[in-house]
Amino acid sequence: MLTRESYCFWDNDPSVSLEAYIPAEGENRAAIIVLPGGAYFALSDREGAEVAEYFAHKGFAAFVLRYSTMHPAFDKPHTPINSHTVFPEPMLELASAIKLIRENKNDFGVDTDKICIMGFSAGGHLAANYANEWSSEYISSALGCEKADIKPNCSILCYAATKLHRASKTMNLAVFGSCDELGDEMLSRYSAAGNVNRDTPPTFLWHTATDNMVNVSQSVEMATALAEEGIAYELHIFSEGNHAMGLSKNLPAQPWKELAISFIERYV
Repeated sequence: MLTRESYCFWDNDPSVSLEAYIPAEGENRAAIIVLPGGAYFALSDREGAEVAEYFAHKGFAAFVLRYSTMHPAFDKPHTPINSHTVFPEPMLELASAIKLIRENKNDFGVDTDKICIMGFSAGGHLAANYANEWSSEYISSALGCEKADIKPNCSILCYAATKLHRASKTMNLAVFGSCDELGDEMLSRYSAAGNVNRDTPPTFLWHTATDNMVNVSQSVEMATALAEEGIAYELHIFSEGNHAMGLSKNLPAQPWKELAISFIERYV
């Protein structure tokens, strides 16, 4: 049995919320913050509540962060574009969500040294970049908190878009607010594989060899960068499967969930 609550905590954008899925029993449990994909256009339902419920039933305190996207839903493309998608705003939203969970650790039954971020596709882009930048002074200063309050202890990257390029027009529009005249330096700014550092937490990655939207090479490049920095990581590439598979029920990638849990248990 799960307790479900929704928290609106971000004044800049009232559409931002944190949805909690908490097991009825247990304490000092690991937490997982799920970041759905959707190219920052909107949020994918199959990578949100369904994923959080799965991990909550496995004993985690699970949360879905509904971060800023350009539109409220995929079927509402003609609404005005939400300017809060421009970075670093989504990273500040994620930092604030982590801070909220730590501040309410007793209510959620969470061990504050076991907070994981899990991102799918564009949500993986957000998770990977946050994993690299959480310790940057500008994030803790913006929230008026200590760096320890917003630290992720692990990241789970699910067919994550870890590299921006000129062809990623929707994501570039969201991240930069414009697709015009994006130089290599700007694109590298939020391409996570080029910014791994000693503060990047242990990272689990999975992808499929036949992903038709985010090439598997992005996860390989990210894993290589983690290896070069000596960061604990694990990469799983499954033989087939299209993009945006979520839990991957009855598909070759189905074991990713148990593999991710094993990784968390070993490194967090």
